[in-house]
Amino acid sequence: MAQNQTTFSDRLHRISETRRVGFFGRGRNRSDERRIVVHPDGFVQPLSGPSKRLRFGFPIKGVILACIVTVLVKSYLMWTLGDDVYGAAVSQLLNGNQFERAAGLILAPDLVSNRIVDAYQYIYRVIVSVATALETGTFPALA
Repeated sequence: MAQNQTTFSDRLHRISETRRVGFFGRGRNRSDERRIVVHPDGFVQPLSGPSKRLRFGFPIKGVILACIVTVLVKSYLMWTLGDDVYGAAVSQLLNGNQFERAAGLILAPDLVSNRIVDAYQYIYRVIVSVATALETGTFPALA
């Protein structure tokens, strides 16, 4: 029994030390202690207050989403217009004013866009082959 009591006391000491110093070794603020209320029945209730989450002043998720949408739309335009028409439109943008040159640099074909164009073409071929199989009634044998 004495062994269990010392182990329990050691654990309580470690917990109180962690609470005093903080989980990551930082000192705790007094505001951290006021953010919770312990009721007489043992229920612990957090108080609403300012979030401790790290917030950036710049919406990085929005920028990433805008980049992904830009690449997808650029790839779709490259696929539907074809290389010649799209290349002519981009070269015309590159010969314009500063804004048009910036748009031309963004819309210039790159490796990722070309890969996505290949994926669009593959998906199109699959859809056409399934539609043809449905019209003619000839389905490939499932093995």
